[in-house]
Amino acid sequence: MAQFLFADIETSCEPSLPPDLANMHRVVLQGRYFLQIVDISNVAAGHEQRQEDSPNRMLKLCLTDGASLAYAIEHKPIRQLSAKTPRGTKIVIENVAVRHGLLMLTSAVVLGASGNDALEGTPSATSLLPSEHDRAAAPPLPPPPPSAAAAIVNPLPPVTMPTPTPDKPWDADLSDEERSTDPSIRHLFYEPPRLATSSARPRATSSAPSSTSSLKAAADPMTPFTYLSTVNVASASRVIVKGFVKSVVSFQFQTGVYQLKVYVEDATRAVLVDVDPVVIVLPIDTVDDVLRQFVQQLMGVPCATFVHAMQANTPQGMQWVATMQHKLSVLEGRLTIDFTSAACQPTLVSSEDATIATTQALLARLQATA
Repeated sequence: MAQFLFADIETSCEPSLPPDLANMHRVVLQGRYFLQIVDISNVAAGHEQRQEDSPNRMLKLCLTDGASLAYAIEHKPIRQLSAKTPRGTKIVIENVAVRHGLLMLTSAVVLGASGNDALEGTPSATSLLPSEHDRAAAPPLPPPPPSAAAAIVNPLPPVTMPTPTPDKPWDADLSDEERSTDPSIRHLFYEPPRLATSSARPRATSSAPSSTSSLKAAADPMTPFTYLSTVNVASASRVIVKGFVKSVVSFQFQTGVYQLKVYVEDATRAVLVDVDPVVIVLPIDTVDDVLRQFVQQLMGVPCATFVHAMQANTPQGMQWVATMQHKLSVLEGRLTIDFTSAACQPTLVSSEDATIATTQALLARLQATA
């Protein structure tokens, strides 16, 4: 058993999840499935507390059978699981209801943690995408002897996943992305924030339909937000997702204009985007606020002031960078991303908090498709 727990499920088990799981609705996945935890978080908590349990917790799990991914929700409390359950842990699920492609877990047997550092490490952006390589065909196994358990356990036949088309460059793993951030401030983005600042999130207006008008099109899968994993880059123009800024890729300022690239994630996919430097920010208190740049709002000062500080008063400039870093770490909500041209980098054009109207629109959409 210890050897099985330590091994990656890709090398120790045949894949068994159905290939069209994401499209299943109101069905019961019959049989017993051995799966491995890729990621686990408490989605009932804020982004900064998602690795902690809370009284009203609801766990979201990313699971794999070694060849494909499945997402699951803790539909009823499962005491054997927690937000701190190590990645790589093997679990067994049986006869699970599926709603809109999500496994609704009411129970699970936790076989144990893997103890394998390679599996327990933080997953990269690309590890949450389907595998890019088919596994080598394993030699056929002899049929097991008939038993009483065989009538109960009836997993689906093995599935061979096709090799997907390579993703766009903005889906590249962060560790493979060339960081062009100025060396003098690079460490501020890739170390824990050292400055305790306000957690108020910057907000911006969006040209996307409002929540009120969204209620009129409750069955629209794009309302009140969609998922990055479903975005067709070839035909997408501007989409709204509910996500957060995962990490900073690069930050430039020498030209006199802030240039910021970040990874945005919504738990289904991570996308590398440019941050649009010019948007209307809310709330608007003065005429100057209308013209203020979005990155400037994060930094707190115009780019020219920051460039001068980096030449004459470096500690002050570092403090402004730390302020922006903290604001980015708590920035989450409804993010508007522009995919106008497939040849260009997607652009983050606005961010706003999710509201009660957003929740009502999402509930209406789910009820319309139930």
